[in-house]
Amino acid sequence: MWTTRLNPIPACTVALAVTMSALAQDGVPLPGRVLDRGLNVVTARPFVVDQYRVIAWPSPGGVPTETALGDTLAIVIGPNSARAANARWHDVISRSNERADSTNTEIRFANGQVFPGNIIASGDQLQWRHKRLGEFNINLEDIRSLRLIEGVEIPKALTSDVIMLANGDQLEGLVMDLTDPLPIEREAEDGTLTTIEVPLERVASIALVNPPTSPSGVRIWLSDGTIFDAEQIRVGDDGYAQFIRPLVSETRELEMAVEYLRGVLFDPRRVVPLASLEAKVDAGSAEGLRAWSPEPIPGRGTWPLDAPELRIDGPSRTSWQLPMPGCTFATTAELPVNAPLGVFDLVVRDGDREIQRTRMDRDNPLVRIVHRLESRELQVELEMSTSGPVHNDLVLHEAILLLPETTD
Repeated sequence: MWTTRLNPIPACTVALAVTMSALAQDGVPLPGRVLDRGLNVVTARPFVVDQYRVIAWPSPGGVPTETALGDTLAIVIGPNSARAANARWHDVISRSNERADSTNTEIRFANGQVFPGNIIASGDQLQWRHKRLGEFNINLEDIRSLRLIEGVEIPKALTSDVIMLANGDQLEGLVMDLTDPLPIEREAEDGTLTTIEVPLERVASIALVNPPTSPSGVRIWLSDGTIFDAEQIRVGDDGYAQFIRPLVSETRELEMAVEYLRGVLFDPRRVVPLASLEAKVDAGSAEGLRAWSPEPIPGRGTWPLDAPELRIDGPSRTSWQLPMPGCTFATTAELPVNAPLGVFDLVVRDGDREIQRTRMDRDNPLVRIVHRLESRELQVELEMSTSGPVHNDLVLHEAILLLPETTD
C-alpha cells in the first residue's frame, strides 16, 4: 500500500480544503481520484500537489490522505462510474461538450499531444496558436495530423501523407515542408517525382505518416480537448494549477483554474489504454447462440488518460493481445444504468487461466478489477446466467494497462 494518512494535519492544510471547495460552482467540488503506482484509488475532492506529495480529501473538511509524488501514477478528474456522477459533473460535461467528437481546428502530435487552435504565418514558416500556450513553432516530423477548417474530417494516412482540400478532393504524396503554399511531392504514373504547391487556404486537413513517438514529462488533459506535456505540475490552495515549462513552447509557466483540469499522468510511458489495442471478439460460452458479437464501443470525445469507457455487448468473450507479459490490468466494471435487469457472470482471464469471476446484477452493479497478468493475453467474458442473454451489457471505466517497471 503506497498511501499513508497525514498525522497530524497542520491547521493551514485543513483550511485549504474549505478554500478550494468554495471555488467550485455551488460549493461542490468536482469528483476526483488519485491513483498510486499500486493502482490503489484515493478519493480527491479536493486535492493539492506540491513538489513532494499529493494531498487528497474525501470531501471538504474530511481527513486527508497523502501520497508521495514519486509514488503517484495519476490524478483523474471525473467519476469512476455513471452511478458516481453528481449533478455538478453532468452540468460541467454538458457545457464543455467534451464527450462529443471534436470538430475544432486542431493539431495532433506524433507523441499524443493535442492542441485546439489555429495555424498562423511567421515569416516563411508556420506556427500554431493555442489560446493558453500562445504561439509556438511546429516541426513537420513531430505531427500526425492538422485540421485547418472546422468540421472537416481528418483522413487516414497509411502509406503516404493525405491532404484533404476545401472542395473535398484528396491528394496523396509527401508533404515536404510546413509553409504557405504547401509543397507536396507526388509520384506520376511513369514513376517520376514532381512537386506541386497548394495554397494553404485551399487545405482543409492533413494526415501524415509520421510514426508514433513516446511522450515526455508529465502529461496533462484539459476540458477543451488539449493534451500536453510539462516538466512539473503544482496545484495550490487558491484553486489554480501551475504547469511548469510546457515542453511544446517557450512558456516558462502556464496557470489556469483547476476546474479546467481533467487528468494528470506522471509516468505516461508506462500506461497503455485498453481502448488503444485491437480487440478480438467471439461468443465464448454462448457459441451457437449468437451469429455475431460486436466489438467494444469506446465512449466519444476526449477522456483523461486517453482511456474512454468501453461498452461490451454480451454474452461474449473479448480478447486483447498485450504489449508484453507482466502488465497490470485495472478498470472499474459497471452494469450500465440503463440495463438494471442484467444478470451475468463477469469472467476475467489471464490467457486461459481464470483469475476473477463476479456475478453482476442490480445488487452488485460495480466491481473494481486490478490484476497483474503473467501472459500476453487478457480475456473479458460476459457469461450469461440462467436468465439468458438479455441485458448482458457491461461498461469498463478507465481501463488501462500498467507496463512493468523494467520497461522504464
